[in-house]
Amino acid sequence: DKMQKTIDTYLNNMMSKENRIAFEKELDNNALLKEEIQLYKTLQTSFNENNWNTIDIDTDSESFQKIKKQILSNKNKVLSDKIKNVESTYFNKKRKKNKLYIITAAASVLLFLALSMPTLFNNSNSFENIYDQYSNWDNLPSLIEKGNSNNELNIEDLYLSKQYSTIIEHYENRINKNEKLLPHDQIYLGSSYFKNGNNQNAINIFNSLVTSNSLDRSKGHWYKLLIYLKQNDNIMVNNTIKTILKSNKNYKYNTVLEFSKKLDIK
Repeated sequence: DKMQKTIDTYLNNMMSKENRIAFEKELDNNALLKEEIQLYKTLQTSFNENNWNTIDIDTDSESFQKIKKQILSNKNKVLSDKIKNVESTYFNKKRKKNKLYIITAAASVLLFLALSMPTLFNNSNSFENIYDQYSNWDNLPSLIEKGNSNNELNIEDLYLSKQYSTIIEHYENRINKNEKLLPHDQIYLGSSYFKNGNNQNAINIFNSLVTSNSLDRSKGHWYKLLIYLKQNDNIMVNNTIKTILKSNKNYKYNTVLEFSKKLDIK
């Protein structure tokens, strides 16, 4: 359809500068479009035509029907609708479509199975279990040790007593006054956003930490990884783990290396 063609044009750098600026502006404000872009990128990098010589999708098999039933009962309606659409296109129509389209449709089904159900295929080492075992939100770096002279409130006590909204208000006031937050401030603010259920604001704060010149910047990757594990975001978990494992100097390198083997991430 038109959107698929637009995405193809964008990803293949065939879009005019003016259209690209407009498209990226829409991308910033459209979560579903971001999801589509990520899907297409994954398909481009993860699948190639040669892979399909050995793939046999038996839609009548009991195991496939069991997986499909669980996926279609998922509360995420967007995901369910996409699965239904791909299944209808690929399995119910005659194979008169071009070969690339068939490969993409089949890949979409397999990709959604993998993204939606990590626990079905790897139950003992699921994202949820990894998160429960390794998350350290209640053991953040001490502000006292860091010598935070700007900390007129006892942020640590507020955090341990779960007064996340108070912490958020405090730091947002400082940001509004154009005060620079130190890395440990960003960690407490991002963690408080997460604890308050605002994952995107938390990720934004940790992104700011990652792009800073601080020696603590790699901690931002770790806290983002925890959020992605909690969200069962397969793509971002994989990408963030690979980022952390690029250097053994990165925060929690050994921990990530340990559980990446459990998740079979290379």
